[in-house]
Amino acid sequence: MLALNLLIVRTGSTYKEVVATSGDYGAWFIAAISDIDWQVTIVDSLIDQLPSPDLFDAIILTGSSHSVMESSVKLDNYAGWIRDLLRWKVPTLGVCFGHQMMARAFGGEVSRHDAGRQFGTVDVTSSDAGHDDFLFLGIDRDFPVHSCHEDVCTRVPESATLLASSAATAIQSFAIGPNLRAVQFHPEVGAGLICQLHDALVKRGGLHKRGGDFHSAQAESVGQRILANFVQFAVDRKRKNA
Repeated sequence: MLALNLLIVRTGSTYKEVVATSGDYGAWFIAAISDIDWQVTIVDSLIDQLPSPDLFDAIILTGSSHSVMESSVKLDNYAGWIRDLLRWKVPTLGVCFGHQMMARAFGGEVSRHDAGRQFGTVDVTSSDAGHDDFLFLGIDRDFPVHSCHEDVCTRVPESATLLASSAATAIQSFAIGPNLRAVQFHPEVGAGLICQLHDALVKRGGLHKRGGDFHSAQAESVGQRILANFVQFAVDRKRKNA
């Protein structure tokens, strides 16, 4: 496969015990995407200067324990940088917080979920547009994913196309133009990692202890396929433009 120059933008760090075992947000994607020849750059939107997007073949905007509704100059700057991605035409995948930041950047709306934290395996259904989109290539119309979020996108930007929904979260995925994709769920989180997040949240009082059925091997497999589809799209685009 063609070599890729990948940028991963995180916003802060996850729980210390999770970092000690599985690494931070960026490391989760590196572990979930295998057989790729790439150069990976990881930056923190709260600390680092965000690089020019044209230096990269693909970009991933990770999840975060922060909220996109926080009043922050750093997050305002991050939103402005995300808006520029449309001009640079770099394949970009926003995940959870990254999904919400993309919505905020392009004029969508985000709020606290009325039902509280959504956690564990969630059944998602793709729209007609989503079923035909490269991101969900080879995936059934109804599919399970791993989820962990309190905030939710309640209105997509006017320029966005809805790609997937679930019973509790109407906007699980959307697209902006040919290159920008966003998912509320966590394709990078496998069964082992979702268990670590469960324990960290229970320890901090952020989640009631669940039974053993809150994760699934199928959700992990679907997540890996979604990430592979995104990477293949970036590879194909780089090859076309070479």
